[in-house]
Amino acid sequence: MDHIREFLKNARTDYNLDSLDVDSAHPDPVLQFALWMQQAIDGGVSEANAMNLATATRDGKPSSRI
Repeated sequence: MDHIREFLKNARTDYNLDSLDVDSAHPDPVLQFALWMQQAIDGGVSEANAMNLATATRDGKPSSRI
């Protein structure tokens, strides 16, 4: 079982390369997305179009789509 844990630990890709600074984000979310997509493409990110969109209702019920 330890070899499986070690394999899974080493197989992960770290996607936490940066963080969101709300003050420097574009006020238009569509344009901000375009900037991020271009950065991913320019950076050679494999499957840059793969994503998860998560939202919540006004009463806080989460929903997530792949």
